[in-house]
Amino acid sequence: MILLGLEIKFMFASDSLKDKRRILQSMMKKVSAKYGVTVAETGDYDLINQAKLGIGIVSNSYSFAEKMLNKAVDFCEDHYPIEVIAQDWYE
Repeated sequence: MILLGLEIKFMFASDSLKDKRRILQSMMKKVSAKYGVTVAETGDYDLINQAKLGIGIVSNSYSFAEKMLNKAVDFCEDHYPIEVIAQDWYE
């Protein structure tokens, strides 16, 4: 069994914390449903233009888990106006 995690820190345009939370909730819900991963906001709670998301997956295959996490990040970058500024992998 492989447990693989990724924390991404990103910047995006947001007018308020309410707007930020709306965007993050949409992103977390769609990524979780599409890729079968667990997603949670892990930091930068009070910053309007930055956020941290933790994404995790359990799998029998390391390569499959890594591929799903990379696809999840690519989905976020393609469908939301964000710029990833840091990625940290956890095994």
